[in-house]
Amino acid sequence: MNDTLKNIIPHIIALVVMFALSALFFSPYTMKNKVVKQFDNVQARGIQTEIRKHHREHNETILWTNATFGGMPTYQIHLDTPGNLMKYPSIAVLLGQPITAPHTGCFAAMFFMYFLLMVLRVDWRLAIGGAVAVGLSSYNMDLFIAGHSTKLLATAYLSGLFASTILIYRKQWLLGGALFAFIFALQLRAGHLQITYYSGLLIGLYVLINLVFTLLKDRGGILDFLKSTAILVAFALIGFSTNLPKIWSTQEYSSESQRGKSELAAKAGKDGLEKSYGMGYSLGFTEAILPSFAPSYYGGGREHNSVENTELYKTYGTQLANSIQQSNGLTATEAGVEAKKYLANFIYTGNDFTPGVSIYFGIVAWFLFVIGIVLAKGREKWWLVSSFLFMLFLAMGQNFSFNEFLYDYFPMFNKFRAMSMAMGLAQVALIALAFYGAQKLFDGEIAMADKKKALYISGATVGGLLLIMLAGASAGTIFNIKTLDAEGLKILKLIIRILIFTLILLSLLKNIVQEKLSENYYKYLLMGLAALGGLVLLWLMSSGAGSFANPAKDQSLARTFGGNPSIINTLIEDRKSLLTSDAFRSLMFLLVAFGLTWAYLTKKIRSVILVLGLSLLTIFDVWSVSKRIASSDKYLDRSVEQSEIAELEVDRQIKAREGDTHYRVLDLSNRQQGAFQDARASYHHKSMGGYFAAKLMLFEELKGKYFSNPTAYRNILGMFNTKYIIAPPQGNPDQLIPFPVEEACGNAWFIKSYEMVSNADAELDGLANLDTKNKALIQNKYSDYMNGFNMNFDSTATISLTNYHPDRMEYTYSAKTEQLAMFSEMFYEPAKGWNVYLNGEKIDPFIKANFAIRAMRLPAGQNQKLEMKFEPNSYYTGNTIALIGSLLTFLVLFGALFLYFKKNGLFNPTIIANDPLPKAEVKQKVQPTKAKLKKTEPTKDKKAKKKKKR
Repeated sequence: MNDTLKNIIPHIIALVVMFALSALFFSPYTMKNKVVKQFDNVQARGIQTEIRKHHREHNETILWTNATFGGMPTYQIHLDTPGNLMKYPSIAVLLGQPITAPHTGCFAAMFFMYFLLMVLRVDWRLAIGGAVAVGLSSYNMDLFIAGHSTKLLATAYLSGLFASTILIYRKQWLLGGALFAFIFALQLRAGHLQITYYSGLLIGLYVLINLVFTLLKDRGGILDFLKSTAILVAFALIGFSTNLPKIWSTQEYSSESQRGKSELAAKAGKDGLEKSYGMGYSLGFTEAILPSFAPSYYGGGREHNSVENTELYKTYGTQLANSIQQSNGLTATEAGVEAKKYLANFIYTGNDFTPGVSIYFGIVAWFLFVIGIVLAKGREKWWLVSSFLFMLFLAMGQNFSFNEFLYDYFPMFNKFRAMSMAMGLAQVALIALAFYGAQKLFDGEIAMADKKKALYISGATVGGLLLIMLAGASAGTIFNIKTLDAEGLKILKLIIRILIFTLILLSLLKNIVQEKLSENYYKYLLMGLAALGGLVLLWLMSSGAGSFANPAKDQSLARTFGGNPSIINTLIEDRKSLLTSDAFRSLMFLLVAFGLTWAYLTKKIRSVILVLGLSLLTIFDVWSVSKRIASSDKYLDRSVEQSEIAELEVDRQIKAREGDTHYRVLDLSNRQQGAFQDARASYHHKSMGGYFAAKLMLFEELKGKYFSNPTAYRNILGMFNTKYIIAPPQGNPDQLIPFPVEEACGNAWFIKSYEMVSNADAELDGLANLDTKNKALIQNKYSDYMNGFNMNFDSTATISLTNYHPDRMEYTYSAKTEQLAMFSEMFYEPAKGWNVYLNGEKIDPFIKANFAIRAMRLPAGQNQKLEMKFEPNSYYTGNTIALIGSLLTFLVLFGALFLYFKKNGLFNPTIIANDPLPKAEVKQKVQPTKAKLKKTEPTKDKKAKKKKKR
C-alpha cells in the first residue's frame, strides 16, 4: 500500500463515521421522512413565496417582493446571485441537501472542526470525538429546532476559518490564503452576517496575539508577521468579492431598515438597533458558564425533554396536554410537546428570557480543555482561550458592562441582536483547545510529571465545581449572579489577584525548600489552588446566591392550575432534582475520563485505549444531552407541517373575489403570535404581516404607532391597498372570514389635495385621521419637488396597474391636467434602485408621502405608460465583480492545493502510536555480599578516575 493511500484511508473512515453518526442522530428525518416544526424556517418560506414562485415560473431572480410588510427588497429574504459561483461548493458541502436538512448542516460543522484539529496536528481518532462534539452539540440542536439554519451553517465554517488563519501565520501563505478566501466566501454565502462579524473579531484577535508574541519573543519575525497579515487581508478581500452583490445590497438596505437611522425626533442621532432590543437576549454571568457543566443547572430550557422526568409533568402534564389539544386543535403528540415546553418555561430559573436550551459544552470537553490550558503552549493556545472568554462575555450582552461600550462605539456592532448566539463560537474555541490539549497527553517531549499535574488540576477543578453544585443543591442554594457590572468586575479582579498571589507564594516556597518539596510540589500546589477555589466559590455562593424559588413564575404557574399552593413546592423540588441529577451525571463522566487518563499515564492501558475512550466518551456525553432536545416526539409527518400553512376556505374566498389582481390582506387569525409574527398569509396572498427581524424602518415605526390595533386604522391599511382583514367573527373563534376593507385605495389613485408638514413626526401623527383616498401628507424636505405644482384635480382622470411584476410595475393613466398620484407600494429610497420611466423615457423618481408610500407628479396626457423599475446598481455591478472573484478563488485554490500536495504529499494523520504496555520486570534474588560489593565498586572507580585527572 503506497503512502498516499495509507494516509488518506483514515480520513475516509473519519468522514464516514461522522456522517453515519449525524444521519443516525437525525434518523427520524433521514430514515422516516419526518420533520421538526421549525418556526423560523416556516416563516421564512412564507415571505419567500413570491420569490420562489416567480423563479419557478420564469427562471428569473426578483429583487423586490410585495408579499410581506407592504413590500421590501429581497436581499435578506432570498437572493440568488448568478455571478457568485460559490453556490456550487456550498451545495457540495451540504451534500446536495437543502440548508434546512439537519444532518448535513451538523456534518458540515463536524467536517470543518475535523479540518481544524488536523491543522493542530491532532490524531484523527481523537479528532473524530472533537468534531462530533461540535456537530451534535446542544447549541446546534437549539438552532435546528428553531429553524436557524443559516446561523448553524455560518457557525460551522468558523473552524475552517480558524484553520486557514493558522496556516497563513505558519507561513504556508498560498495554501492558507486560498483556503481562507474559499471558506470565507462560503460563510458569507450562508447569509448570517452577525456570525461572520463575530468570526472577524476572533480572526482579528489572532492577529493581535501573533503581534504580541512576535514583539515579545521573535522580533526578527516582524516581516513575516506583516507579510502574513497582508496575505490574510488580501485573500479575505477575494472571498469578500464573491458575495459583493448581496453585501453591497444589504449595506444599502441596512440604512433603510430598523437597523438604520430614523427621521423621528425621539430617535435623533441614533443609528442601529435600540440597545434594549439589540441586547435583549443576554445570558446572566453564571448562566453563561454553569449550565455548560450541568445542562439543567437553571432548569434547562423550554426544549429540554428532561422535564418529562419531573413530578410536575407527571402530575399535571396529561391534564395540560389535553387542554392544549382541545383549544388549539393539535394532535396528541403535538399537544404533549407543547405541554412540556410550557412547564419547562416555569422550571427554568435563569435570566429574564427563556432560552430554547442551556448550552452544554460537555463535561469531558471541559476536562480536556483544562488539560489543554496546562499542557499546551504557544499562540494557538492563548488565542483559543482568549476567543472562548471573549465570546463568553459577549454572550452576556447587557449583563457585562463592556459590551455596552462595544455597542456604542465599535463599528457596526449595534446592527446586530441576540448576542447570546456568541456561545456557539465560544464552543468552537473550547472544543478545539480541549482536543489539542488531549493530544498533548501523548507528546513525548512533555514530561510525565507535567502530564500528571495537568490531570490532577483538571480533575480537581472540574470535579470540585461539580461537588459544590451538588452541595449547593442539597442545601437548597444555587448560583444566580446575573450581571457582571462594576461590582462584579471588582469580585472578578479580586479572585484573579488572590490566585496570582497564591501562585507566586507557592513558587517562592518551592525555591526556598527545593529539596523537601520537589517531589510533592504539584500536590501542594493542587491542594492550595483547590482549597482557594473552593473558598472563593463558597464566598460567591453566599454573596450572589439565590434559592430554587422564583416567586413571580411560581405564583403564575399556581394560578394556571387554580391557585394550588402545593404546585410551588413540587416545582422547587423538581428544580433541585434536575440539577442534582445532571451534576451527578457529569461527575460520573468526569470520573471515567479521569480514570482512563490516569490509567494511561501510569502505563496500565495502551494509548489507543485512551484515544478511543476519550472520543467515545465525548460523543456519548454530548449525544445523550442533545437527544433531550432533538427528541423523537418533536418530529412530525410532513403532512402535519403542510397542514398549518395550507390554503384555507377564507383564502379561497378571497382569491375567488379578486382573481389575479394585486391586493393585500392583513391576517389576524393567529391569536398567540399576531399578524407581525406569522407569515401564513404570505403563502397565499400579498400580506401586510409576516415575520422578519430586519423590517424597513418606515414600516416598523408605522407598526409601532398604529398596528397594535390595526383595525382601528383602516385608512392606513387602505393606502397599502389592503382589501381584506382575515379574522374570526365575534363569538365564533373557530371560524375565519374575510372582512372587506372599504378604505382600500387601489393600486394607484389621484388625490384631491395635499398638505405640507414640517417633519416626519407631524407626518406620522397626521395619519391617524387622514382621508388617504383624497388627501396626502408630504414633508417640507420635498418642497423643491412640489414647487410649481398647482393642484387642479381632474375628476375624470384615471390610473390603473396594467402589468404586475415585482421589479417592474407598469401603470396606464389619462389626465387632462397635471395630477398628484399616490401608489400603494412601500417607499424605498429611489437612489438605491428604483427608476421611473414615462413612455420609455427616464424621469424624476417618486417621493415619499403619508410617511410610508410613494407619490408622483404626473403630467397631463392620454393613455400614458408609467413604469417603476427596481434596478439597483449594487446588485448588477456587484454580480459582475462576484463572478470575477469566484473564478479567482477557484483558480488560486486549485493551484495552491496542487503545489502543496506535489511538494508535501498527504501527511500521516495517525500521530499517536499504539505503544505496548511495559513488560513485567523479572526480579532476581541477589546475595547480600554481592550487593555490598556492587555498592563499593563504583566508589573505587571514582577514586581511580580522580587520580588519573590529577
